[in-house]
Amino acid sequence: VACLYFVGHFAHQEWQFLASYWALRAQVIKSFWKDPGFRIGDPERSEALSRDPAVRRHTRNLLDAGFRLAGDITAKNWPSVYRNFLAPDGITYLVLICWTEFTDGDTQVRSWPASVSFQAQTFFTNGGRVDSLPGEILLRVPREPGTLIRGASGPSALEIHESHRHAADEFATEEGLTPCRHESLAQFLERQQQIFEVDAEHDRRRRYSLRDHLRWYLQMPYAEFRTPA
Repeated sequence: VACLYFVGHFAHQEWQFLASYWALRAQVIKSFWKDPGFRIGDPERSEALSRDPAVRRHTRNLLDAGFRLAGDITAKNWPSVYRNFLAPDGITYLVLICWTEFTDGDTQVRSWPASVSFQAQTFFTNGGRVDSLPGEILLRVPREPGTLIRGASGPSALEIHESHRHAADEFATEEGLTPCRHESLAQFLERQQQIFEVDAEHDRRRRYSLRDHLRWYLQMPYAEFRTPA
């Protein structure tokens, strides 16, 4: 009886693994193949976001620390707003990723206050970058020459910025890379669109594999992806 129990339990776990694989694979394909439609945010939506207590608190902390607000970027096909700040060092971008609504099946769920995560980016003249993404990296990502993609998490945008700046300085020194100075919001938007297109092409070629899914299933994140210049 015990043997039958363990066989049945194992078969159930295997079924859950395979069923979730196909569901998540479809979700990954949908996410990466659908152009987000990045665009500079409209003033009305930016004003509404500024009234959100979570966004207002993070914005105030960054402004007090010497960051400059560059503006908001929205995504036509994603329910998120990207509030972009220019760091005092003249090269680092700090982004508040603000979610005010989520999709749960066919239901739209509003979030108040907004759910806010942080992303930091530094670009190099060779076309590479250091990209500190929020949370853990559970999927493989494309790696252009002179690129470091890393997971970063913390309670504040300032902590993420400090961690990112240290990693970017170290990587630039090791690879002999020159950071780009801050660009306009429109140029920054173009960079994000290019990153999306590279990611989407990478996913079309490689697809979401059972190996990827096993790492997600076991929650074994990658620390970083690093490619020499």
